[in-house]
Order: sequence, then structure tokens, then C-alpha cells
Amino acid sequence: MKYISVKEWSNNHGVSERTARNYCAQGKIKLQKSVHKTIIKSLNFK
Repeated sequence: MKYISVKEWSNNHGVSERTARNYCAQGKIKLQKSVHKTIIKSLNFK
């Protein structure tokens, strides 16, 4: 499975990074936290 940063995901989907982080907090995007940054685990968007 490919992992991308929240910033990359937000650029790919045309939303702000803050909105993408809110989607993560709401459970709309699966994510995994690494030591240095938050990365998106699944590209499925509800």
C-alpha cells in the first residue's frame, strides 16, 4: 500500500491541508502517524 502525506493528499484532491486534517479527525480518511509527519494510509475517501 502506498502512503502519502496529508499535504500531498490535499493537493491531489483540491482541498486545504487543514480540511484534509479535519477529514482525518472525522474518520473520513484513514491515516497513520509516523515519527515526523502524519501520512494517509488509505486513499479511499468517504
